[in-house]
Amino acid sequence: MTSVDVHAFGRPAPQGSKRHVGGGRFVEMSKGLPAYRQAIVDACTDTGVSGARLSGPLSIDVTYFMPRPKTHFTSRGDLKLSAPDWCITTPDIDKVQRALFDALGPNGAQVIVDDRLIVDVRARMLYAPGSPSTHFTITTLERNQPCPD
Repeated sequence: MTSVDVHAFGRPAPQGSKRHVGGGRFVEMSKGLPAYRQAIVDACTDTGVSGARLSGPLSIDVTYFMPRPKTHFTSRGDLKLSAPDWCITTPDIDKVQRALFDALGPNGAQVIVDDRLIVDVRARMLYAPGSPSTHFTITTLERNQPCPD
């Protein structure tokens, strides 16, 4: 069993919503997507896992740390007691996962052979205690091994 652990700094961005620009062409609506995917690639390179090309069934455990809105803070800059931990606003977690998975694949950091090999996912979206970021651990599973709890 192989495992890689990466923490990438940068605002998680969604992938998947397209906008029609005419002539049958569509463009990605998320302006932050290229920077987010590059942050994932850079973090994988910095931790030495770029090009690992993990294959077989894969498990991923990921936490997306999103920036807090200004309304979560008092006028003095302190976090309000009523500020939630869970981020339940946009973007949708599945679209952020799509961006992460594609950044890990053959057209990105090449940590995994293909995102179709991811068979087990645990994902959560929280407000960042500091800078927005993404922390993930990818583990290769044995072919007949049950998914982790």
